[in-house]
Amino acid sequence: MNVTFPTARCRFGVATRDVTPPVGIYARSFGAATHEVAEGVHRPFAATAAVFSPLGEDGPELALVAVDIGWLQYGPDEVALRDSIRSRTGLGEAELLVAMSHTHAGANAKSRLVDRPGVELIQPYLDLLADEIVSAILEARGAATGAFVTFGYGRCGLATNRDFWDESAGRFACGYNPGGPADDTALVARVSADDGTILATLFNYACHPTTLAWDNRLLSPDFIGAAREVPERAFEAPALFLHGASGDLGPRDDYVGDTGVADRNGRQLGYAAAAAIEALPPPGTRFVYTGIVASGANLGTWANDGASRALLSPCSRRRTVGSATSAHASRTAAASTRSSNRPRPGVPGVRDRYVGRGAVRAALRSGSIVSNATVGPEARGKTGVPRRPPSRLVLVEFEPEARSRLWHHIAVLCPRCVRKDLVERFELHPLLDAEVRHGHVDVQAGNAVHR
Repeated sequence: MNVTFPTARCRFGVATRDVTPPVGIYARSFGAATHEVAEGVHRPFAATAAVFSPLGEDGPELALVAVDIGWLQYGPDEVALRDSIRSRTGLGEAELLVAMSHTHAGANAKSRLVDRPGVELIQPYLDLLADEIVSAILEARGAATGAFVTFGYGRCGLATNRDFWDESAGRFACGYNPGGPADDTALVARVSADDGTILATLFNYACHPTTLAWDNRLLSPDFIGAAREVPERAFEAPALFLHGASGDLGPRDDYVGDTGVADRNGRQLGYAAAAAIEALPPPGTRFVYTGIVASGANLGTWANDGASRALLSPCSRRRTVGSATSAHASRTAAASTRSSNRPRPGVPGVRDRYVGRGAVRAALRSGSIVSNATVGPEARGKTGVPRRPPSRLVLVEFEPEARSRLWHHIAVLCPRCVRKDLVERFELHPLLDAEVRHGHVDVQAGNAVHR
């Protein structure tokens, strides 16, 4: 009997670039703001590229880029950014995932703006963003090495419910609701080289980066900068933040101009993520029950089985006892008062469970990374402008007859795109060769583009 933390075996490389917008760029993101342009910098902005590929020589890649940017409101800007990156890296449309942090204290980068101060800096900034992301992907690809990706989860109380009923006004306010439910799950991953060296960490959390609001005049990644700094210092490796589906979630201390509050919020998340990463077992091991030791009481003993690296197989790597991911999915689905089951046509053996936003969110699940992100044409309308996805999330579960067709993977999908090509799309991102396939995959889909 053993407990195996979800683990992927793949080639992995990572690289980071500074993508701080220029001071003076148009940066008005709140209607209540009285300023138009950024007057300084609180913390640098980062674009971190993580490149995943199969262990063998052949097979597709996935370039996951976590970037400090709020949004790309103008659809052609998002299309142009992706096309520029892909043309210079050779990545396929489905092989590039750009995960935006959703900071509200960055540039309001909309190239079609012409009548605002600082807009002349927007297009050069978007061009710089593409250049730096390309550079990071190429460096990460060149540095790729064999690695174990180990997943787990922790808790963080930063996110609070932000749907507050204002009785006197007779309407809802988007702000701290002390009586509302909030998902506190922080999902994490640690990428380790074969010698145990930590190459990178990833953490996924749902909370609106709106600490800094109309009184702030500085460019800032908001709480994400300080949050990322904690694991980077603790593990001496780049950290990627993946913003979860935070529609009804935000910090308690919100809408301020004090950057110290943003840093304090960030440290709450950073320490929680670091604690969850510290709790992960050594790479490539199983937590194995070793039997009873008689010591006045019958003490049940467990240990990390280092020999399990050689035993990675579809059956031996399947989660068995106390599966953290499955238990969490069950708890959050049961806790949501808005959950329902709805039939959906599509792949035989696939069923969806729709769950209220914030209850179950874009997650690191069984080696799958899904987050608010820009995606390929399947998530865009006929005009090329990204569609606004529904506010609900879909948890996709595979029946036994469908499992054999799926490789352990990293994938991104939109709730509107769960259709008959689902399985084929998943196979765009195999991380394991045929010898180490999983027998079970849970995939959780979040918003494809967040607004």
